[in-house]
Order: sequence, then C-alpha cells, then structure tokens
Amino acid sequence: MIIIQNLVPGSKYSIKCPHSMTPQFVVIHNTANDASAEAEISYMIRNDNEVSFHYAVDDREVVQGIPENRNGWHAGDGGNGRGNRYGIAIEICYSKSGGPRFDQAEKNAAELTADILRRYGWGIEKVTKHQDYSGKYCPHRTLDLGWQRYLDMVSAALGAGSAAPDTSAPSTAVYKVGDMVIVTGYPCATAAGEKPGARLAAYRGKITRVHGSGTHRYHVDAKGWCRAADLQPAGSTAAPVALKAGDRVRVKQTATTYATGQTIPAWVKGRTDTVLQAKEDRLLLRDIYSWVKRADVERL
Repeated sequence: MIIIQNLVPGSKYSIKCPHSMTPQFVVIHNTANDASAEAEISYMIRNDNEVSFHYAVDDREVVQGIPENRNGWHAGDGGNGRGNRYGIAIEICYSKSGGPRFDQAEKNAAELTADILRRYGWGIEKVTKHQDYSGKYCPHRTLDLGWQRYLDMVSAALGAGSAAPDTSAPSTAVYKVGDMVIVTGYPCATAAGEKPGARLAAYRGKITRVHGSGTHRYHVDAKGWCRAADLQPAGSTAAPVALKAGDRVRVKQTATTYATGQTIPAWVKGRTDTVLQAKEDRLLLRDIYSWVKRADVERL
C-alpha cells in the first residue's frame, strides 16, 4: 500500500483545518462517489468549502490531505463537535458503485486504520464511524456490508502487525530507539504481511531514525519494519537530548522539510522558537505553530 502526501497549503488552514488537534480516535467515511483518492484530495484542497478530511484511500494508494495534528470538517457535528475536533478522518473511495475496486479500497483503509491505532497505542474501540457523530448513514456501503465485518478487518490487520518478529537474516547489530541509521537493503516486514520493500524502498541509502525494536528488526521513522541486516549505523548513534515543552530551540540551517512533509521556508531556518509539544521524533514549535523533525533543531 502506497502512502502519498498532498497536504493542504498553510494559506488554506483557516478554511480546511483551523484548529490544532491531539487525535483521540479514527472516523471512517465512504465518499459516495467513484473518484480516486488522488482526485478526492485534490478537489478537497482546490475548493473553498469547509469540508476536509485527513486521508482518502482507494484500491491502489492512500493520499493524505491534512496533517494529523490539525482538525478536519468531516463528521457533521459542528465547530466544536468531537468528531470534527478530535477524529482522524479516513474516506474510502469507490463506494458509489462498489465492486472489486471498493473491496480493495476498504482493505487498504483497514490497514491504514490499523497502522494509526498502532502508532498511537490505541485499541479497536478507537475506530468510529461518521454515523456516530451526526446520525448520517455513513460509511454507507461499509455499513450495508456490516460494520463489525470492517472492525474485524482492522483487528486482523492490527494483529498481523504485532505478530512474532521476522527472525530471518539475523544480525549482530543492536540499535536503540533514537539511533540514526542508514537503510542499506530492501526493508521488509514479513510478519506484518508486507512484501519486501513495499513501504520503505524509497528510504534505501537514506538516513532515518529508529522508533521501535523487535528480534532482529527495527521500526524506522514510523514507516515500517526493517531487518537489522538492512541497516547500518549513521555516524553517532547516541539518542538526542530529550526536549520538553518550554525549552528554547533553534531550527538548523540544514532543515529541509517539516515533520508533515512540507518544505521549510528560508525564513524559518535559523529561527529560535519555544517547544509547545514534544514527541520522540518531532516538536511542535509555538511561534511558527508547525511540527519540525527532532533532528532539525538544536537546543539553546
């Protein structure tokens, strides 16, 4: 499953995602048309309606339109409604006509849902539907086919991701969370049912950060699992100095992209700012109100 970012530009935040958000659950929708994920996100960004969602999923790919730390207008429960203000919205494509394309899109959405649950440490009870917030019969085709059936798909995907680690190609390399590594081989996560290189092929030869570990394998930059044999140390592997809310930092001149994937403009580089929220791999800076990669700032 391919994940592509096509994020709403900052100039449209006031319309599409005006509020910062700490997500609390996932909200599932059906698009009620037969457009692709790319078309759904492009149209959402292009128009000036207060309608927005975080992800669109079709039979081939996932396209992200809003960062997970910004709200969307999707649940129909108003400006202060829980669905709109705390839910990560997933739109499943091709729901008007259904058929094989919708079936595959729904499977991909279940995998995405499971990935989100895994990243936030949530259980299946965090998977909700549009209907829960406004009463609208949505996700309509998923509901027609059976909501519990979809939850079972998510549970299966979630279980596969936490299955016994892949112990093939053992290595003597040992990394810890926070270590910087270079992806040298074709990463794989056979225990999660992925094809070798399916999610991390683009990382080959690049530096990334270890976010989790298992027997002979490591989770890097929240993108997927790599065998230890497919990694090598990237210079010093010391974990970065811990930062917390209130700390002062400077954005490095070498910074290129925000944690959300958007380009960091020149005026941000070298800027000093205050940490508003701190996570292991990224920081929310108060003045520019954007998430930056932990590796792209230095403590003052």
